[in-house]
Amino acid sequence: MIFYNFIKLILRIATNIFFEEIEIHNIKNVPTEGPILIAANHPSSIMDALVLGVKTPRKIHYIGHSGLFSNPISKKFLYAMGIIPVYRRFDNPDNMNKNDDMFRAAYTILEEGKCIGIFPEGTSQTDRKVLKLKTGTARIALGAEKQNDFNLGVTIVPLGLYFTARHRFRSNVLLNFGKPIIVSEFKKDYLADEYEGVHLLTDKISLELGNLTINIQREELNDFVIDLEKIYRTPLKDTLEEDEIIISGDEVFKDMFLTKHLADAVSYYMENDPVKAKELLHDVKYYRMKIDRLNLHDSLLQTDIKKSKVTKRSWKIAMWSVIGFPLWIAGIITNYPPYRFADIVGKKIGYDQTKTSSALMIGGGIGFLVYYFLETLLIWNFFSPMIGILFLISLPFLGFGALAYRKKVKYRWRIWRFSLTLLTNRHIVKKLKIERNSIIRRLDEFKDDYLKVMGGSE
Repeated sequence: MIFYNFIKLILRIATNIFFEEIEIHNIKNVPTEGPILIAANHPSSIMDALVLGVKTPRKIHYIGHSGLFSNPISKKFLYAMGIIPVYRRFDNPDNMNKNDDMFRAAYTILEEGKCIGIFPEGTSQTDRKVLKLKTGTARIALGAEKQNDFNLGVTIVPLGLYFTARHRFRSNVLLNFGKPIIVSEFKKDYLADEYEGVHLLTDKISLELGNLTINIQREELNDFVIDLEKIYRTPLKDTLEEDEIIISGDEVFKDMFLTKHLADAVSYYMENDPVKAKELLHDVKYYRMKIDRLNLHDSLLQTDIKKSKVTKRSWKIAMWSVIGFPLWIAGIITNYPPYRFADIVGKKIGYDQTKTSSALMIGGGIGFLVYYFLETLLIWNFFSPMIGILFLISLPFLGFGALAYRKKVKYRWRIWRFSLTLLTNRHIVKKLKIERNSIIRRLDEFKDDYLKVMGGSE
């Protein structure tokens, strides 16, 4: 347990540095004691297990695919961390009989009142949807209950994981816990027909996961939803700001909830009124193409830009650029090489986008530790130990300062360029505003009809 807590501490520090915000919603749904399985969707490979492990108060025994155990060193480490190997048919059909050991180990963990973490989709994927679930989670839960005459009290806590940008340093992640599923409630169905009982429980888990995260089952609708997020997120947020679910969540949860609302509405209209929905899809697509060609941003079309504002912004950009430039240079010199190294590692190891974030964190961890050590050693030898220590302490602040400066200046320059485009293309911009207002009116009509059908927002 000491080794586990030490590794958890290191990973907590690493994830808190890598992510700007790790937001937890409804942690109260995770029982503090007793046998539970946390069943989550799987959008970001190893990173899913890391953020769940460091942000959940209970020790989690994961079910991990056997490929992770192929290296002798990683095998020893994973066993020490309490991870149980599962053998998948598409990895090696000859090893499927070894899963008996996995089930026995999982039963023992639950019988000891501990916690298992599992990703029932069976594989990580980049699409914003819940895949068809494997039955392993239900088989473990029901099998453990049957072995204990359905008196064990096993619950399954569904978890929706949502990453705002899996491939980007200092992005955000949400852990959205659902209400526990009481496994013993499926006793009658399972004892009557084990196959039917397992599939009923699996379907329940799938339903709950779909309610906890974005679930766009039709791939061709994803780009449409992304366009609607850019155009309609703010008006939708204003409409739903009194919704109890919105009020109960923080910013990342609100971001996910609004996108989920949009995605669910798009799916509904594609099923129930496909002609009108496809007309809207076509118009939104071409509107987005026009503003992209002009290098515009949709939000700027909501305001009137005057020449005096452009001039004022020009002075502000110049002032911020000059004041922050020395800090940016210091941050670049002391932090850019390992930052670049992490980026290279992320692209090499994280060719699969679901592994990009974990590859970036690992590459960054190694790169920054080595580079900080060498920099500090150099200052230590050329000046003094005290200056070396102070220099080491300053390195992260210089790095984050440089990132903040770059982000701020880049944003201000972009706004200035957009403002200049609006002034020099007034006729085109006027037509785009009319087109945008027409789309917003139609979206409002869709929204009002949808909320009436659904009985209001949930």
